[in-house]
Amino acid sequence: KDRDLKIQRQRVLYRGLTDFLHRGFYYEQLERYYQFFPVENILVIEHRELKNNRISTLRKIEQFLNIPYVDWNTINLDDKFVSQYNVKLPSDIRNKLKAFFKPYNEKFYKLIKRNFDW
Repeated sequence: KDRDLKIQRQRVLYRGLTDFLHRGFYYEQLERYYQFFPVENILVIEHRELKNNRISTLRKIEQFLNIPYVDWNTINLDDKFVSQYNVKLPSDIRNKLKAFFKPYNEKFYKLIKRNFDW
């Protein structure tokens, strides 16, 4: 019975890990959208663009959507609901993940004609 619980727990952990990894295959996800929508109807924004250049990125989105500009200077754009991870990802694991995702990210970069240097 303990062995069955251990196996079940390992399956749950494995599935959680594979789900986590699968979400990182951006090429496959975007490729599916491209089957239904023209490339020019999809705007890809990297999170650092929005974080580091918030107003100019919002302008880019407004222009892409062809909507009226908003005076973002009159709106509080401070980060909300942002929390820090309690544990920093060890650099050896970060490097392994980066190496694992590298070929998939390269396909993604080629697809969007941009490089986010992940």
